[in-house]
Order: sequence, then structure tokens, then C-alpha cells
Amino acid sequence: AALSSDQVASLATEALASLDGTQVNGLASEDLAAMSSAQVASLATEALASLDGTQVDGLASEDLAAMSSTQVAALATDALASLDGTQVDGLASEDLAAMSSTQVAALATDAVASLDGTQVNGLASEDLAAMSSTQVAALTTEALASLDGTQVNGLASEDLAAMSSTQVAALTTEALASL
Repeated sequence: AALSSDQVASLATEALASLDGTQVNGLASEDLAAMSSAQVASLATEALASLDGTQVDGLASEDLAAMSSTQVAALATDALASLDGTQVDGLASEDLAAMSSTQVAALATDAVASLDGTQVNGLASEDLAAMSSTQVAALTTEALASLDGTQVNGLASEDLAAMSSTQVAALTTEALASL
């Protein structure tokens, strides 16, 4: 018989750390939601890599914040694509830096829109180049203002065309000079 969410939430971090990907595949989003952030962070990187988009719906921003950058980068592209803006608030710039450009491009537009100026410091020009114009246009003026010249080199003309004049004006002089 499967464990209930309450039973999963009562497991010690040592027990959770010993679960492999196959075992974690048996967890539902409700089970992950019932776990503490410390319990989520205790899961092995391989186990976290096996989570799918439905399962990660049970993760809170605090859970993502408790995970290491290696653990976040191990999440599958479909799992990252299902994160919403509130969940992404738990990501640090180091987490975004650890992700591949494909993973960054998989983030939902509302998740990208919630990234702040500190978080986007983790994006490389390749990450911005991989994002759609819709995603780039969803970035806040604060986030765009924190981009440096190297990062802005990843923007295409379509990205700039999709941005509002306020967003373009938020780019620093250094960033604009690099275009």
C-alpha cells in the first residue's frame, strides 16, 4: 500500500535522502507539498531529477530555495516548465546560472515575469538568446536594468522590438552600448 501524504511528511530526512528516482516517482504533488523544505532538500539529486511537471506543482518557493543549485539544475525541463511565478521566487541567481539555456527557455512566461534584478544576474547571454521574445518582454524593468552588456548581447532584434519603451529605457548605458 502507498504511504499517505501525512506518512511521507513524517519520514526523517535520512530516510528521504535514501530514496532513489524510481521511489520518488511514486510521490504525488500532495506528498511533496506535505514535506518540509528540509525534507525536500534532503532528497538526492538523482531522485529530484526524476520529478515530473505534475509532481513539482507540490513544491513551494521555500522548497526550491532550500535546494542546492545542483539539485535545481537536475530538475527535468518539463518539471521546470511547470513552475509558476510564486515558485520561481525561491530560485537564486546561482540556481539560474546552474541551469542550461534549454531549461531557462522552458520556464513559463509568468515565471520569467516574476524574476527580479538579483535573480537575472544568474542568466548568461545564451540563456537570454534561448528565451522567446514573449519571455524577454515579460521581464520587469528592474530585472532588465540589472542586465550587463555581456548578458544583453543575447538579445535579438525581435526581443528588443517586443519590449516596451520603458523596458528599453531601463537598460543601462553599458548594456545599450553593447548592442
